[in-house]
Amino acid sequence: MLKKKFAAMAAALVIGISANAMAAQYKDLPQGHWAYDKVIALTDEGILHQGSDGLFKGDSNLTRYDFAYMVGSVLEKSGGQAKKATFKDVPASHWAADKISMTAGYEVLSGYGDGTFRGDKAMTRMEIALSLHKLLHIFGKEHSAASVSFSDVPQAHWAYEAVSDVCGKDIMSGYGDGTFRGDGHMTKNEAAIVMVAFLNALQK
Repeated sequence: MLKKKFAAMAAALVIGISANAMAAQYKDLPQGHWAYDKVIALTDEGILHQGSDGLFKGDSNLTRYDFAYMVGSVLEKSGGQAKKATFKDVPASHWAADKISMTAGYEVLSGYGDGTFRGDKAMTRMEIALSLHKLLHIFGKEHSAASVSFSDVPQAHWAYEAVSDVCGKDIMSGYGDGTFRGDGHMTKNEAAIVMVAFLNALQK
């Protein structure tokens, strides 16, 4: 059921991106910026959070709050229903509280052993790959048949399957020197590109 409901939502989002409706605006994201179309389309669809200050701050690192909002929105829009998860450092009034609960309920992104979520912490590329890999499986997508390997993510690495999957589906990519750099971070601009690529991968 979740997969079927998502298919309609994802198709509508792709159409929205193509149509370039762009109702949302950010003071710090000019037209012509390399991530403009993707950021605005995702914001219009309610997948990216738009703060009251009118700024996107796209060059800042993607936080756990930011990522949970995106993933939680995708699950919510596709009819996802999950056991509510709460964290002692995420009050019910927080702008991402419901999305965090949804994301954690589906075990796409979990909290810490002390009951905290630590939402201001920047996501690493490895963490993003692992979470998107889990999300792909929730929507019934099989592991990528493409052979993708990086010198710093050998087959024995704990995240090898996840990295190989998301890169094999062209959702994420490595660097020109053959590395993945999983301990590095991703900007919010880059994350918008990745999320659109994820949605497109679900249509294949």
